[in-house]
Amino acid sequence: MKYFVLPLLAALLPIAVSAQVIYPLNLGDPRAQYDNFNINSTVTNAERGWRFTCNQPGVEVVSLACFVNNGDVDQKTVSLWDSNTQAQLATSAMPLGPGWQTVTLGTPVALTQGSDYIISVHTPSQYFFKSTSGTPWQPNDVFTYGDMRYTSGAVPTFPTSVLTNIQYGVVDFGYRIATATLNAYNPYGSYRHLDASASGEEIGWFEIQNGSPTNTATLTDISLTASGTGNDSTAFTDVAIYEDANGNGYYDGADTAIDNFAGWSTDNGTQVVTVPAAQQTLAAAETKRYFVVVQLNGSATTAQTFNFSISDISVGGGQIKAGAPTRAQFGFDIQTSELFFRDYAPTPTSYTNASQGSGGNGFLIADVEAFASGAAATLSSMTFRASGTLADNTAFSSLELYEDTNANGTFDSGVDTLATSASGTAFTADNGDYVATLVNTNISAGSSVRYFLLAELAGTANVGETFFCWLESVSATGTNVSGVATPWRYIFDITNNNAPTITASAPFDIIPGSNLTAAAIATVSDVEDAAGSLTVTVITTPTGITVSNITNTGGNITADIDVTTAATVGSNTVVLQVEDSQAGTNTANLTINVNTPPVIGAVSVTVQPSALPTNHTIANVSDADEAAGNLTVTVVSAPIGINITAIVNTAGVVTADVEATAAAALGANSVTLQVDDSNGSSATTTLTVQVGSTIVGGGGGGGGGGGCTTGSTSLPLALLALIALLSFACWRRRTA
Repeated sequence: MKYFVLPLLAALLPIAVSAQVIYPLNLGDPRAQYDNFNINSTVTNAERGWRFTCNQPGVEVVSLACFVNNGDVDQKTVSLWDSNTQAQLATSAMPLGPGWQTVTLGTPVALTQGSDYIISVHTPSQYFFKSTSGTPWQPNDVFTYGDMRYTSGAVPTFPTSVLTNIQYGVVDFGYRIATATLNAYNPYGSYRHLDASASGEEIGWFEIQNGSPTNTATLTDISLTASGTGNDSTAFTDVAIYEDANGNGYYDGADTAIDNFAGWSTDNGTQVVTVPAAQQTLAAAETKRYFVVVQLNGSATTAQTFNFSISDISVGGGQIKAGAPTRAQFGFDIQTSELFFRDYAPTPTSYTNASQGSGGNGFLIADVEAFASGAAATLSSMTFRASGTLADNTAFSSLELYEDTNANGTFDSGVDTLATSASGTAFTADNGDYVATLVNTNISAGSSVRYFLLAELAGTANVGETFFCWLESVSATGTNVSGVATPWRYIFDITNNNAPTITASAPFDIIPGSNLTAAAIATVSDVEDAAGSLTVTVITTPTGITVSNITNTGGNITADIDVTTAATVGSNTVVLQVEDSQAGTNTANLTINVNTPPVIGAVSVTVQPSALPTNHTIANVSDADEAAGNLTVTVVSAPIGINITAIVNTAGVVTADVEATAAAALGANSVTLQVDDSNGSSATTTLTVQVGSTIVGGGGGGGGGGGCTTGSTSLPLALLALIALLSFACWRRRTA
């Protein structure tokens, strides 16, 4: 069975500020590795460093680095010196905070092949040192370590004194080489504990870096040399090299096989692995990571150890190689079982000092997984350590350790369960710890449990303060423990954050039992974050109203709105909230008018031109939600000369005074009426006002003159008078 587990490193910090930058000492942690460097806290204003020789042409120093111990808050200054002239070639005050601190130089410093240089740090309070016995922590190939250099002074001073039996290694520099250069880097970790028949287990990793920022490089072969007390020629069924194809830093099923072999041909022997042509090229400044994965055959015995190193690499013609041979990496030893801890580092970010995390559920400050191999384990407690400039005992209002209940690798509020009996509040002291005593302690063989440590801030931290966190120790029984302490992780700093803005759309009028799809409900924006990255949620909704499928497209928010018959008729307020990446929030009220619109039906009216106003029934109105007599009817538009006044609604029968002046057009005139209910809904109809009447005239035939008659007409009064006059004249002519 193949288990995908974390690389075996107990602690690993970034190895470069950018891909093409290489650090001779690989930015390792002297507290947990490199034979345990000691700390001198009695000497003040110390200048400590080491001399080295540059062995290759084209080398440029591009950054300076130093390691800061936990709790050390004094300002440190790193300098690069010419060992012969004592000239200070570069210097920089380093950032505060624990772990490795790096500063990129504005102007790189070119080194001369064959010349000696000194890299040193001025530290007011404490420094690291060690005896040269045991495993050395020194550069090789591109640079050759010379000796320790030291002096004392109130300001950075060229270190003239020499020590050969003491090593000072916790100051470093980043360099690059213009020529295509491959540098082998094999970290110095801690043993994995495996049983003698383990299969598909990663026992370590190494990296090959192209130090050129402009040229590609070619890697053709990798030589792995075995060491340790176990017999490398008989213990293995298979040894395989995988490339980290998906770039996630961990060995998993997506990684690509480079080559494999059935163990070393001799104990402590060397095996050359040929890189396939398709995987030989490293782009300018590219770094590739490789994993060593083994299958054991059961012949190794308890406590035997197995290590490996990169003894050589082969590169393309005219290119330079560096870093090989590396020192031997602790691979694994034979044990019956292991509880292995894997660290998933949260992405460093910034928060305001009162951040409560998304939805007020806290934000992630540690993410670790415990995997039991070979036997079940009992995990009783986990101790997390804090550091940085933040006051860890006062800056937090809540600490909560959750178990990944649904095992999806992501914290899910309301799904994942609290791993402890109660929440914590803060770390025990500044740079103190938080001990989480677990409720569920059993981890069965072959299974794993993932834990999320979430925090909320109390509003007391200052802008610019930093926070680091790691799993420092555990209390476990029934198995061996490895992977603890996890690496220091820079988690967040405190920043000012402009809250996002949200503007709700105009009110919606929705009939009970109906819905809207992809309705535009709001717009959002933010000073720091892209509008499309903001999260919009519904905080409150009235009974019978549902807002779902919220979508943010470039700051334009759409959603589906459903109104059931249980919704309250009238104005309903839905509270929307927008949240940015720093947990800044804002709200807006979206109004939904729930109502069945009123109904109006017009009643046609006939009036005489230029007559006095007469009262008529002009419409009938009704409403499913309220009494018809409460509805309001108004005239929206009317033609010239048509006046409708004194509108009265009596239980839904609407009457009004209707008048047609001399300016009104004879015939049908259209008037628009509107009815409104008390909830803001309305409806319209067209009222027809007929202007004019039927007029009947006499006449008779006879006597050749014929008869003159008038029939039905609708004419102005002057024309009617003229017709009457002509009719009278006709009559007189007939009677003369």
